[in-house]
Amino acid sequence: NTLIYSNTATAEYGAGIRAQGGTITMTHTTLAHNVNGAGYSQSKTQGFAINSIAWGNERGGFWMTSGALTGTCSLDQSGNAGPALNPLFVSPGGGEDYHLGSGSPAVNRCATGLPDDLDHVSRPAGDGYDAGAYESLLRVYLPLVQRGA
Repeated sequence: NTLIYSNTATAEYGAGIRAQGGTITMTHTTLAHNVNGAGYSQSKTQGFAINSIAWGNERGGFWMTSGALTGTCSLDQSGNAGPALNPLFVSPGGGEDYHLGSGSPAVNRCATGLPDDLDHVSRPAGDGYDAGAYESLLRVYLPLVQRGA
Protein backbone atom coordinates (compact mmCIF):
# COMPACT_ATOMS: atom_id res chain seq x y z
CA ASN A 1 0.00 0.00 0.00
CA THR A 2 2.37 2.62 -1.27
CA LEU A 3 1.76 5.71 -3.40
CA ILE A 4 4.77 7.26 -5.14
CA TYR A 5 3.87 10.21 -7.36
CA SER A 6 5.14 13.47 -8.88
CA ASN A 7 8.84 12.84 -8.18
CA THR A 8 11.52 14.20 -10.50
CA ALA A 9 14.69 12.20 -11.18
CA THR A 10 17.98 13.84 -12.16
CA ALA A 11 18.97 10.83 -14.30
CA GLU A 12 16.77 8.96 -16.76
CA TYR A 13 16.14 6.00 -14.47
CA GLY A 14 13.38 5.31 -11.98
CA ALA A 15 11.81 8.59 -11.01
CA GLY A 16 9.65 6.72 -8.49
CA ILE A 17 11.82 3.71 -7.56
CA ARG A 18 15.26 2.70 -8.84
CA ALA A 19 16.51 -0.77 -7.88
CA GLN A 20 20.04 -1.84 -8.68
CA GLY A 21 20.67 -5.34 -7.40
CA GLY A 22 18.93 -7.65 -4.97
CA THR A 23 15.21 -8.33 -4.83
CA ILE A 24 12.32 -5.88 -4.57
CA THR A 25 8.66 -6.70 -4.05
CA MET A 26 5.95 -4.06 -4.58
CA THR A 27 2.46 -5.03 -3.40
CA HIS A 28 -0.52 -2.71 -3.95
CA THR A 29 1.84 0.05 -5.09
CA THR A 30 0.81 2.99 -7.28
CA LEU A 31 3.59 4.76 -9.21
CA ALA A 32 2.15 7.75 -11.08
CA HIS A 33 3.22 10.90 -12.89
CA ASN A 34 6.91 10.70 -12.01
CA VAL A 35 9.12 12.91 -14.21
CA ASN A 36 12.37 12.20 -16.12
CA GLY A 37 12.21 8.46 -15.57
CA ALA A 38 9.98 5.43 -15.35
CA GLY A 39 7.78 4.86 -12.32
CA TYR A 40 10.02 1.91 -11.49
CA SER A 41 13.28 0.84 -13.11
CA GLN A 42 15.70 -1.93 -12.30
CA SER A 43 19.13 -3.26 -13.19
CA LYS A 44 20.53 -6.61 -11.97
CA THR A 45 17.42 -7.00 -9.81
CA GLN A 46 14.70 -9.58 -9.26
CA GLY A 47 11.53 -7.44 -9.26
CA PHE A 48 7.98 -8.40 -8.32
CA ALA A 49 5.03 -6.10 -9.06
CA ILE A 50 1.99 -7.58 -7.29
CA ASN A 51 -1.45 -5.92 -7.56
CA SER A 52 0.31 -2.68 -8.55
CA ILE A 53 -0.14 0.17 -11.02
CA ALA A 54 2.51 2.17 -12.90
CA TRP A 55 0.79 4.77 -15.09
CA GLY A 56 1.39 8.27 -16.43
CA ASN A 57 5.13 8.30 -15.73
CA GLU A 58 7.26 10.26 -18.21
CA ARG A 59 9.46 7.35 -19.35
CA GLY A 60 7.25 4.33 -18.78
CA GLY A 61 5.72 2.28 -16.02
CA PHE A 62 7.72 -0.76 -14.91
CA TRP A 63 11.03 -0.82 -16.80
CA MET A 64 14.17 -2.93 -16.62
CA THR A 65 17.61 -3.05 -18.18
CA SER A 66 18.53 -6.43 -16.65
CA GLY A 67 17.34 -8.98 -14.16
CA ALA A 68 13.84 -10.43 -14.08
CA LEU A 69 10.57 -8.60 -13.55
CA THR A 70 7.38 -10.49 -12.73
CA GLY A 71 3.99 -8.82 -12.75
CA THR A 72 1.01 -10.37 -11.01
CA CYS A 73 -2.39 -8.71 -11.38
CA SER A 74 -0.79 -5.33 -12.21
CA LEU A 75 -1.39 -2.56 -14.77
CA ASP A 76 1.65 -1.14 -16.56
CA GLN A 77 1.75 1.66 -19.13
CA SER A 78 4.82 -0.08 -20.65
CA GLY A 79 3.21 -3.53 -20.75
CA ASN A 80 6.18 -5.18 -18.98
CA ALA A 81 4.50 -6.19 -15.70
CA GLY A 82 0.87 -6.27 -16.84
CA PRO A 83 -1.41 -4.96 -19.57
CA ALA A 84 -1.28 -1.31 -20.60
CA LEU A 85 -4.80 -0.45 -19.39
CA ASN A 86 -5.50 3.08 -18.14
CA PRO A 87 -6.45 2.77 -14.44
CA LEU A 88 -8.71 5.84 -14.68
CA PHE A 89 -7.44 7.71 -11.63
CA VAL A 90 -9.92 10.23 -10.15
CA SER A 91 -7.71 13.29 -10.75
CA PRO A 92 -4.15 12.43 -11.85
CA GLY A 93 -1.33 14.90 -12.34
CA GLY A 94 -2.16 18.34 -10.97
CA GLY A 95 -5.19 17.05 -9.05
CA GLU A 96 -3.02 14.41 -7.37
CA ASP A 97 -5.89 12.05 -6.54
CA TYR A 98 -4.86 8.50 -7.39
CA HIS A 99 -7.99 6.75 -6.14
CA LEU A 100 -9.64 4.62 -8.81
CA GLY A 101 -12.36 6.25 -10.88
CA SER A 102 -15.57 4.81 -12.24
CA GLY A 103 -15.03 1.99 -14.72
CA SER A 104 -11.38 1.43 -13.77
CA PRO A 105 -9.97 -1.92 -14.98
CA ALA A 106 -8.07 -2.06 -11.65
CA VAL A 107 -11.30 -2.54 -9.66
CA ASN A 108 -11.97 -6.15 -8.55
CA ARG A 109 -8.98 -7.22 -10.66
CA CYS A 110 -7.14 -9.47 -8.21
CA ALA A 111 -8.03 -12.73 -6.42
CA THR A 112 -5.86 -12.04 -3.36
CA GLY A 113 -4.36 -9.00 -1.67
CA LEU A 114 -3.52 -7.12 1.49
CA PRO A 115 -6.27 -6.72 4.14
CA ASP A 116 -6.36 -2.88 4.10
CA ASP A 117 -5.52 -0.11 1.63
CA LEU A 118 -3.53 3.12 2.06
CA ASP A 119 -6.63 4.85 3.53
CA HIS A 120 -7.10 1.92 5.95
CA VAL A 121 -10.18 0.76 4.03
CA SER A 122 -10.75 -3.00 4.31
CA ARG A 123 -9.99 -5.04 1.22
CA PRO A 124 -11.75 -6.35 -0.78
CA ALA A 125 -14.66 -3.91 -1.05
CA GLY A 126 -16.23 -5.81 -3.93
CA ASP A 127 -15.89 -9.20 -5.60
CA GLY A 128 -12.09 -8.94 -5.77
CA TYR A 129 -9.12 -6.92 -4.58
CA ASP A 130 -8.31 -3.73 -6.48
CA ALA A 131 -4.85 -3.17 -7.96
CA GLY A 132 -2.92 -0.16 -6.64
CA ALA A 133 -2.67 1.59 -3.29
CA TYR A 134 -6.40 2.31 -2.92
CA GLU A 135 -9.47 0.09 -2.77
CA SER A 136 -12.40 1.59 -4.64
CA LEU A 137 -15.37 2.28 -2.40
CA LEU A 138 -18.68 1.15 -3.76
CA ARG A 139 -21.06 4.06 -3.44
CA VAL A 140 -24.77 3.68 -3.96
CA TYR A 141 -26.92 6.80 -4.15
CA LEU A 142 -30.61 6.33 -3.66
CA PRO A 143 -33.07 8.97 -4.86
CA LEU A 144 -34.65 11.12 -2.21
CA VAL A 145 -38.27 10.11 -1.74
CA GLN A 146 -40.58 12.73 -0.28
CA ARG A 147 -43.41 11.54 1.85
CA GLY A 148 -46.83 13.12 1.78
CA ALA A 149 -47.79 15.60 4.51
